[in-house]
Amino acid sequence: NSNKIKYNDEKGTTVLRIYVRIFALANIYKIDQLQNLTAAKYDKAVEEISHIQDVFNSIPDIYGLIPDFVRIFREIAIMAVRIKFGHQFAAVCAKNSKGKNEIIAYNVMVFLDTDIIGIFEFIKDLLNFYIRIPLLGNYFNYNI
Repeated sequence: NSNKIKYNDEKGTTVLRIYVRIFALANIYKIDQLQNLTAAKYDKAVEEISHIQDVFNSIPDIYGLIPDFVRIFREIAIMAVRIKFGHQFAAVCAKNSKGKNEIIAYNVMVFLDTDIIGIFEFIKDLLNFYIRIPLLGNYFNYNI
């Protein structure tokens, strides 16, 4: 599959990070069509990934290379984190109700151990997203 996340020679650089970098350049040079194309490709690639770490790896580029007022990549990444964590939690709950709290705690710890925890703006945006659109009831039934 040509849409699988691929790594290039630079350690940890994925297709997601390349899309962010292309978007940042297109933003600097005001190439709207390229911005729209890379945002759409990033969104599609995020939907197809199976490992949330690939999204995490793109977050420093999103917050470091793209101006604050350009929100599209931030919103896609935040939604992806929310959805991927939701799916992981739902899968765990479906398999086994015992140890659910430990698995939730483990997922949170894995998240906190990533390098993106140093990106305060991402954490703030993620929390703000949960405040604006809270999880109600059994959230894994709502496909979020």
